[in-house]
Amino acid sequence: MISGSDDKLHGRHYREGSAIDTLFRVFEVFSQIDPRFLERYAALPKHGRKRRYLARDKMELYPGRGDLFDEYSQQKFGGWWIGTNYSRSTIRHAIELACEVAGLRFGG
Repeated sequence: MISGSDDKLHGRHYREGSAIDTLFRVFEVFSQIDPRFLERYAALPKHGRKRRYLARDKMELYPGRGDLFDEYSQQKFGGWWIGTNYSRSTIRHAIELACEVAGLRFGG
């Protein structure tokens, strides 16, 4: 379910242009199915090693790196902030976490 492939989610095919667009789509679809999904995802005690992937406050996305949160974050889904400066493997991890929160098996 990472960029450029013809991916399937809940029986529907999606084709996103980049890995980050795929993450946005996953968050969008899951939050439409479960209105509390974003809150539950954000409440996870840990996202990445140092960073959060989703937050209400963009400063939480890049702790101690004020130079990054303005340039590498986007506000989506009614006020949630999502970081955009992540490697493909980090984005894959963020999507795997999203699947766990949604009660789905990643890749299957």
